[in-house]
Amino acid sequence: MFRYLSYSLLVLAVELGILFGISFYFEVHLLSTLFFGSVFFVFFAFLLGSSGDMLSKKQELAAFQATGGRYIPKYEKLTLTVGPLLVGSVLCFLAYFVFSYFIS
Repeated sequence: MFRYLSYSLLVLAVELGILFGISFYFEVHLLSTLFFGSVFFVFFAFLLGSSGDMLSKKQELAAFQATGGRYIPKYEKLTLTVGPLLVGSVLCFLAYFVFSYFIS
């Protein structure tokens, strides 16, 4: 549990560092960068942690079509693995609300 929490906080620190760096380097509004960046990170973490969705089925279909085979769709249950990347990304999104409360 300690390792999971420490990895999640590490992901949070890295994502916040990236977003702060982007905001200061390009001289854009910090809250806008935090919002859109954290939404992107949550979406990316969701795609990495999910399976059985339409994205993986389209990859299967492309692989079968490339080899000339017949594609028979599998009916898989949608699963989401809640890992440190997803938890850290959601915490980064929640950090946006904390910053917007204190900055505004």
